Amino acid sequence: MNKKVRGFTLVEIIVVVFIVAIMGLAAVMTLGGGTTSERARDSASQLKSLLSAAEQEAILTQRQIGIVFHEKSYSFAQFDSTKQNWQPLDKDRVLGSEHKLPRDVELLVTVEGREVMPTASMQTKPQLIVTSQGNQTPFAVGISHKGALQYWLVGHSSGTVEIVDATD
Repeated sequence: MNKKVRGFTLVEIIVVVFIVAIMGLAAVMTLGGGTTSERARDSASQLKSLLSAAEQEAILTQRQIGIVFHEKSYSFAQFDSTKQNWQPLDKDRVLGSEHKLPRDVELLVTVEGREVMPTASMQTKPQLIVTSQGNQTPFAVGISHKGALQYWLVGHSSGTVEIVDATD
């Protein structure tokens, strides 16, 4: 009377439910949940946090860190003084990957009062630089959603960065 019962264990079921939940979350994030203002605000907050991380990295490594704005993303690079050129921060856990913008979110970048055009995706020469002392080029990044300006991310030469609501 040794009947073999075939079925799934509780652990297997929990793993499958967890995977399905993660896939659902990824789908919602990819489809761009949230209001226009929320997506623009999240993009501004993320960029502000990454600029703060870039400032810390520049101070700790005593190297200049730059941000390269592309058409629908941005990335970070550091100046290699031995090679006298900019190298992408590929291996950095926070700054290393290309940071893609949510769909319908666009950036308008001005550095020292001049509008800066996005670069080709392979270029690593930055439009914005954070020095090893934590200072940065004065800048303003307009963050819009579907063409409507929502926020300004304003950076001062002292290294401070603030988010300003552009709809006020």
